[in-house]
Order: sequence, then C-alpha cells, then structure tokens
Amino acid sequence: MFIIYVSLLAIAAQYVAEGLPCSYAVLNFTDADFKDRIVQMPTLCLFYVNWCSYCKALMPQYIKAAESLVNDPTVALARVECYSNYNTCVAVCVRGQNQTAYNSAQSEDAIVKWVKGNILPTYILVKIEVELENLNTGRKFALIGRFTSEQSPVLKVLKGSFDL
Repeated sequence: MFIIYVSLLAIAAQYVAEGLPCSYAVLNFTDADFKDRIVQMPTLCLFYVNWCSYCKALMPQYIKAAESLVNDPTVALARVECYSNYNTCVAVCVRGQNQTAYNSAQSEDAIVKWVKGNILPTYILVKIEVELENLNTGRKFALIGRFTSEQSPVLKVLKGSFDL
C-alpha cells in the first residue's frame, strides 16, 4: 500500500512540474517505454512541449476526449513530452512546432469523432442483440451482416478484407 501511495505522489509531482493538466485517462509514454507501449493497442499519441501555446490550448480538450474514451478497450490516447523524451520524438519524425497528422477541430467531440472514425477497428463482432442496440461507433456508415457462426466463409472473407 505504501509503495502505491509513493508512486502516485511521484506521478502527481511529475504532472505538477510539467505545468499542464493531467488525467488518469491519458497514457504518458517516455523514451524508456514508448516502443513497447505504443504497439499494445491502437493509440492516438500527442507529442508536445510544455512551452508550446498550441499544446497548452489542446491539452484540456485532449484530456476530455481521453476520459470519454477511457472505457473503450480498443483505443488509447497517450502523450509524449518531447523536451524530456527527445529520442522518441526524433524517432517518429517530430521536427517542430505545430506538426500534426491530426487536422480536425480541437474540441473534445471532434477528437473523439476522429478517433472513432480513424483508429477504432474496421469491424466489430457483436454476439448478442443488446450489444448491437448499444453499439455507437460514431461513424457515418456501417455494414451490418448476420452470420450463423464466426467460422462462416463469408465472414472470414469480410474480416480478411477489412484487415488491410
């Protein structure tokens, strides 16, 4: 119990030192763990520096988006502070301020919509009708098929087509 408490204090101190908002929902990657953690699941990763006004403006909305998606086991939102983790940022070709592959609006809703449309799996297997009723992918289009078995030849072809 004591070890967990000390670790949480250390993490909180790190966030306070960074001067940017923090959240349990945003994963913090470093040079030491980036390569191992980024491949664990589809991840939108924000590369930032503390002094960047663009980053400071985006971070609260990014955190809200991460908190909206925290219960989705298929996607994660992460961040890498580039001043302290220079090697990772250079390795992924972050060369300067305002370089982004995300070109949508900087609001929570826009980030969540972009993630759902670009990062979530291309297909989702729904096994019971209640799951289908509760399914909200945030996408404009959906193809829904009904198959008697996960071993269905047609389903296998479709899954193979979506796994580009």
